[in-house]
Amino acid sequence: GHIHKFQDLNLNNHPPVVYPGSIERINFGEEKDDKGVCLVNIEKGKISYEFIPLPARKFVTIDAVISEEQDLTNALLGEIEKYDLSKAVVRVFYTMPAEREDLLDFKRINSALEGAFLVTAIAKKSKPVERIKRAEISEDLGMLEAMDKYIQNSPDLIPLSEELKTYAQKLEQELEDNKYSL
Repeated sequence: GHIHKFQDLNLNNHPPVVYPGSIERINFGEEKDDKGVCLVNIEKGKISYEFIPLPARKFVTIDAVISEEQDLTNALLGEIEKYDLSKAVVRVFYTMPAEREDLLDFKRINSALEGAFLVTAIAKKSKPVERIKRAEISEDLGMLEAMDKYIQNSPDLIPLSEELKTYAQKLEQELEDNKYSL
């Protein structure tokens, strides 16, 4: 297999089935994993092991949320300063108002990251798009009731509610009248 993480697959049972994992982190998915080796002691009728942690290169994710009121560059620099980045592999994500992104001073930000072994990303995170709850409309509802549910789920239509319902009733009546004239 292709396993990077320390595992004991037969925990507290005999014989131990252990895999020490890799001794170095290779991606951000291993950012918080301990890395090390297993010291195994084999005696007649008895097997034991000890996991010995090793110093592994740090992987650091900086995830900054910057508000409208904050100075963008200084706020991001403040987040960066919270971490010891020496010899680390670093990625920086930030969330901020879209219209202000051009105010970021990337020269100062890159300068603050100089002690890192490698900077893999300085990237804006997209805010998830808020999904509007679908109106619970079914075929069982009457036209006006269905329309009312739709309007209540679309705040920009609420002021037009009565006018929309009036036109819908007229249209429905017109369709009903024409149904028998064909």
